[in-house]
Amino acid sequence: MNLDIDNDVYYCTRYGSKIIINNNYKGLYIINDKLVIEKRIDLFKDIIIYSGYTSVRQNKCVLFCPDNSCIVYVDIEKDKYYKINISEDIMFSPRYYFLEDKCFVSDYNGTIYEIYKDSISIKNENENFIEYPKKVLKYIDECFIDISRHAKISVYEKNGYISQYRIKDISGRLDYSNEKLLVTEDDEVLIYDNEKIIKYSCKKGYFIASFFINENIAVISDINGMMNINILKENDFDFVKKINV
Repeated sequence: MNLDIDNDVYYCTRYGSKIIINNNYKGLYIINDKLVIEKRIDLFKDIIIYSGYTSVRQNKCVLFCPDNSCIVYVDIEKDKYYKINISEDIMFSPRYYFLEDKCFVSDYNGTIYEIYKDSISIKNENENFIEYPKKVLKYIDECFIDISRHAKISVYEKNGYISQYRIKDISGRLDYSNEKLLVTEDDEVLIYDNEKIIKYSCKKGYFIASFFINENIAVISDINGMMNINILKENDFDFVKKINV
């Protein structure tokens, strides 16, 4: 399966078994695991999304848009959004947590902000952040991904389990599921599990991102300015090497 869209993709994230991507500079697409555009959410003209925080359970998404001096609280189910103006000196980190319909996000100084619809307020330290490291690279499906020296990735799961991986390029885009780490570089996608490394090489254009979708991998690439999404299986990947454990 594959999907081609004439779209300048600069923001994409996994949303359960679906993918959220920007619709150029005006909104969002939600694409299901059959590579069908399930929903288009129109936001506002010239929106530039720096990062986002999602909750599949609550059907909510919060978009951080510092170039627009705002954050956007999106109710995906109701197709409704709220735009909240913020100070230009606020820089949110990847650390966040949804509690019912409220989104709690930390900045890089450790200040916690509560975001709900059209309001934002500063809160005391939220207990959901305490057990995890303050320097977090990414948050995926209630797992925190942290990066340390020597390109070592640590994954902190909510049950306390910690997985560690050593990767060659810390600038790669990351996803994580079922104790497997997915790393996207411009020219290849690599899967690290507890026994081996396998890879899929770019044949045309360059890779933007990849995500675990159910039992498969969705790979997003740019081919001559067109966004292309392919659904791959692990047997489409080439063996790289066995990991010594």
